[in-house]
Amino acid sequence: TLLDHLAATGGALPPTLRTLLLGAAPVHAEFLRRLQGALPPGATAWAVYGATELLPAAAVTLVDKLAWADAGGEGDLLGAPM
Repeated sequence: TLLDHLAATGGALPPTLRTLLLGAAPVHAEFLRRLQGALPPGATAWAVYGATELLPAAAVTLVDKLAWADAGGEGDLLGAPM
């Protein structure tokens, strides 16, 4: 993955990155923690969900997904409908 490559090479995401959209489900907390550590200051990551026929249908920030996981939330938090 890109995160593995950055870790292996000492690379970093561009400091100008402000928004990162993840289009996959589920997005596990372990991956989100790694991603959070790689994001430049001020950047926000969103997990965007939807069906092929309707994209996006719901969205949630990385911070909210991690809070859900850390609070023991069951399943995968998909976020609010758009």
